[in-house]
Amino acid sequence: MDKYLSKEEVEIYWDNLIKKEIDLFIYSLSTNNLSKNWAFIFRNKIIKLLIPKQVKIGTLEFNKKYCELESLKTKSKSDHLSIHSVMIRDLIRNLNSNSYCLIIDIDAFPLTRYAIKLSFVLAMLKGINGNIQRTNCIENGGHLFIGPSYICFNTDTIKKLKEAAWITNERSDVSEEITWAKPELVDQNLFKPLKTIFKPIWALEGEKKVYGLGTTFGYNNLPINYHHFYSRNFIARLHFFLISFFKYIKIKLTINKTKKINLKLKIKSTFSETKFSIKYILGRVL
Repeated sequence: MDKYLSKEEVEIYWDNLIKKEIDLFIYSLSTNNLSKNWAFIFRNKIIKLLIPKQVKIGTLEFNKKYCELESLKTKSKSDHLSIHSVMIRDLIRNLNSNSYCLIIDIDAFPLTRYAIKLSFVLAMLKGINGNIQRTNCIENGGHLFIGPSYICFNTDTIKKLKEAAWITNERSDVSEEITWAKPELVDQNLFKPLKTIFKPIWALEGEKKVYGLGTTFGYNNLPINYHHFYSRNFIARLHFFLISFFKYIKIKLTINKTKKINLKLKIKSTFSETKFSIKYILGRVL
């Protein structure tokens, strides 16, 4: 795809997508009930608030010991699965091929309902789409890939790549092998960093640092999703809790404002209809 989609095009594609006999999923993956931690309460509320009615939502909780053992089974000097890789692999094994799935990290969330629709539409058109990223800790020529923090895909397409899509090695982090196999996926339709809460610490292309802790990713300069990147200790989780709380309030107020506008329009329309009906009955229609 060599151009951005307009909002009108996205809505048309979305309508076509939901008419198909196909499942749409949003999944979050974590170990040992982490998703139920207080820090992620409002993150979960945001997703429930924004999710279109046609999309099913789920959280998979993995036993950390199981993931560690599965990781050790594959570990070698070259290719191996990380704990994160094991969780994604097992999720995909259990998805039916006639579906689309958006995986969102536990410390990430979409910013609008339109963003969710766009994510699925781009996955329908491209097969796989999401946040663009670069592994700055690996010397691999600045290779770009779709990060597992926010990745949406046609399940049949991703299943064909098998376990190899999620291995880590000397050239790839989790999910990076996807764009080694399918370099055409790296185009302008990936979600790019727009801003960070703190000073950026990682480069994307070249040496300029453009993303880091608390990054908002966007599409054609429109905010799509937020990724905190760190939720491993108390202060990071507290920060994420506060960020997601204020985002939730902002989204809630925006939705309520839209509902009030719609209510006013409905009242105005009903009043006009009633007025016309009376004139019609009295034979006073001009």
